[in-house]
Amino acid sequence: ISCPGGPYTCFICTEAKDSSERFLPHRCSVTPESLCCKSCFVAWVESQIDAESANIKCCHCDLTLAPGSLQRLVDEEHWQRYCDTSLQLELKRDSNFIWCSKCSGGGWVDPQQPLSKCGWNCPECDNAFVYCPQCRRDHGSLHCKKFQRLRHEVMTGQKQKTEDESKGVVQRSSKTCPSCSMPIQKDGGCNFMDCPNCRRHFCWSCGRVLKGSHQKHDCDAGFEASEVVAKTPLGRPCVELTRMFTNVIDIDSVELMNADEEDLTDLRDMLTPGLSQEARSPLFVGPSQMDGEILIRLPFNFSKAITWELTHLVLSAKHAPGPGCAAPKSIGLLANSPSATFTDFDDSNAAASVNLEAFGPGLLRAPLEQFRVKGLFKRVSNLTLRISAAAAGDSADDVQVFINDLAIFGIQGDVAGNAGRNSMYDLRAELIVSPVLNRRRWGEEVADKGGEE
Repeated sequence: ISCPGGPYTCFICTEAKDSSERFLPHRCSVTPESLCCKSCFVAWVESQIDAESANIKCCHCDLTLAPGSLQRLVDEEHWQRYCDTSLQLELKRDSNFIWCSKCSGGGWVDPQQPLSKCGWNCPECDNAFVYCPQCRRDHGSLHCKKFQRLRHEVMTGQKQKTEDESKGVVQRSSKTCPSCSMPIQKDGGCNFMDCPNCRRHFCWSCGRVLKGSHQKHDCDAGFEASEVVAKTPLGRPCVELTRMFTNVIDIDSVELMNADEEDLTDLRDMLTPGLSQEARSPLFVGPSQMDGEILIRLPFNFSKAITWELTHLVLSAKHAPGPGCAAPKSIGLLANSPSATFTDFDDSNAAASVNLEAFGPGLLRAPLEQFRVKGLFKRVSNLTLRISAAAAGDSADDVQVFINDLAIFGIQGDVAGNAGRNSMYDLRAELIVSPVLNRRRWGEEVADKGGEE
């Protein structure tokens, strides 16, 4: 679209451009402070398409570019590749689309079809098979959980798994330079950072780019990227801690009892969503090994500096890992008892037991606001969960419990008394925002105010 103004310097190739070369890919939501030339922008978009990204955003305003805008920018080959990638992504998300087990074809099935009639003929290769009504795939006598694990190992390989785990550690413990996007870790010191790669100065807390090493600026990070993303069952504003911050929970110290050891990897993926571009699905914790119960210990980070008030939990149990499995009916919660076991939940003064509320297909909620008077979940530094296939006070009969997802909601509790609310040394700045969220002022350049702090 038209972009009136005078000559400028492209912030990508750093070449001087004439006013006739001013360019914007679409109508941006904000007025850009600097521009890039069309050839640089097109090259960047084509690199995203080559990386099989189906969600390409404008580098000026961070809005997703419409397909029409992309078609006008790239050549025919890249446009076709983008269409193919977008189609594949949409088909993967469509629960009513089934893939052939022998060729690359597929088709849609009737979601209302009885489980006894889940047969399908591929129109491409005439392959006939009976598919699983839950994952829509042909895996014969294998249970869903075993098939999904084997499929993931074949598709990614052990090397890729190790690389993904290493990448997750970096993303949970580092922030990216707002100028060159290099991951940077901070070990003590103040929040004024100098990037070792591009040499730009920035504030670790709010992410704003600074003209000088200790330039004065309005650091309003506080609870970085703290837009409200959820509400409690009673309507109070809260955030999904497990989606907003990648290091609220000490993922490497999470413990799981009475379930398969391999389930611990899936549990960690549930608690750190967004670390990979395409989340692995479905995830399984369970079935439990006995008594229809699973125990999970969740240690929170920053226990001495920041605590959390938990408002509710949400569990998903849509995809059973095999026969004899049941969705949970209740959950027991015990805060600040890091070595808790199943028997510790018998103490009603310290532990809480909640019957889960269904609020959607396969979605279950555990409200905790009724315990605010007791203060059971007001200053949580670690949390132990006992997930049960039976209602509170009952025992499970011949069924084992499972879950496919777990989300924890809450608000920030107390902050250490020696940390000011908007201080540059506020330990809330150590929270690493999930890469799937937009950071409020990350990368914004601060005007020169001629002073230092």
